[in-house]
This record gives sequence, C-alpha cells and structure tokens, in this order.
Amino acid sequence: MSLTIEIPREYGYVILTATSTYFLTLWHTFRVGGYRRRARVPYPIPYAYPTTSGDDPSLPEERKEHKGLTEAEYLFNCAQRGHAHMLENYPIVLSSLLISGFEYPLTASALGLGWIAGRWIYAVGYTNKAWGPNGRGRLKGGAPHWLFMLGLLTLTGWTGLKMVLPAGLKGL
Repeated sequence: MSLTIEIPREYGYVILTATSTYFLTLWHTFRVGGYRRRARVPYPIPYAYPTTSGDDPSLPEERKEHKGLTEAEYLFNCAQRGHAHMLENYPIVLSSLLISGFEYPLTASALGLGWIAGRWIYAVGYTNKAWGPNGRGRLKGGAPHWLFMLGLLTLTGWTGLKMVLPAGLKGL
C-alpha cells in the first residue's frame, strides 16, 4: 500500500524556518571564533584547559574565579559549549521540523522559530554574567528551547501515527 504526500503551500514557512536555522549555526560559529581569538586558543584545540589546578594557592588572581582559566578562556569555553549543545540537538530539531511540517506547517514553523529564539537566549546567557554567574544565564533559554523541541518531536510522532492509522481514525 502506498501513501501520497501532498505538500501544502504553507510548507514554504517550514523551509524558511529551516533556512533560518542555518543562520543560527553561522552566528554561533562566528561568535565562538571571536571568543577563541580573545582567549588565544589555537586551532584545533576545542576548549581552553587550565594550566594548573583551580585550587592551587599560587594561582594568579585572574585565574582563581574560573578554576585556573582566565575570564577570556572561560567565556570561550562557555560559547564553545553553547555551540556544541546546539549542534547536538540540531539534527533532531531539523528533521522533526521538516517531517511534522508536512502535516502541520504553521505550527511546526512556529515551534521551530521558538527553538531558534531559545537557542539564541541560551547562547547569549551562557556568556553573560549579568544574566547569572558561572554560565547560569543559559537557563533563561534552556527551558524554552526544550519545550519547543518537545513540541516538534510530539508533532512528528503524531504525523507518523496518522500515516499508519486505519483510514477511519485519521481524522483525529
């Protein structure tokens, strides 16, 4: 038995939302590059590492707050981790957006845009001391991006379920 998929005109919003995720990825990339330059962490080293134990009494003052890292190194690590966290979730979100958008294009697009906003807040908060110490500012974007991602995953599951349900139950 085959299934015909009709792409609704509103799927264009899904494609535009997917395209905007690429710009989010580029923004993260350039942002991490700036922090990398300021921290003087050469490629291909992925993170700044303390030169000594954070508890070392001979540690200079500038390195005590962040357990052996300078402020610039610490912020680079936060930016790099925020970027890595986004990349860890990106395939799930993008595939869910594209699949659920066949059946629910406007809802999927709205959830995708919400995820993008949450990821932006997460990244900015991670490196903004005014939003919280020790990277805790990321939590301001943490809950929203998880909720939007969960919404996309739920829509994707529901889309799949509707494809395999008997014809009489598809109107649910």
